[in-house]
Amino acid sequence: MGAMKDLVDLCQDLESRARNHEDIALFNKIQSLTLSLQSDHAEMLERDVRLIQENAELKKRLSEIQAEEIIIREGIEFRRGPRTLGEWLAFCPKCHLPAHQIRGNEWVQCTAVCGWQVKADLPRTLAIIGGMRTTAR
Repeated sequence: MGAMKDLVDLCQDLESRARNHEDIALFNKIQSLTLSLQSDHAEMLERDVRLIQENAELKKRLSEIQAEEIIIREGIEFRRGPRTLGEWLAFCPKCHLPAHQIRGNEWVQCTAVCGWQVKADLPRTLAIIGGMRTTAR
């Protein structure tokens, strides 16, 4: 904004030194365009502030909508929320993708095959967690 003010001041100085009416008309046009640019700049700044505020509000709403309850038990991350349709499901604590039971219900591993696995009885653990009262939201 300082450059704009300097430009306006320079135009006023040049106007005072002008020798004829054509020079004065030209300086007035420059000054008018400069003021228009200042106005446009101010409008853009106001718009940017509004967009930043709107973006922050949308991010907050999105995080509230996507909020999940998370419990870690027997080395398995369990989640319940919108993406699990309100049911407790097993997730990999390493990459946070779904996990599943393998090898005759003795092991639970990541569906993304990230290398994480744990020996656990998934149905029993889900039954325990399903009976727990949780307050985290």
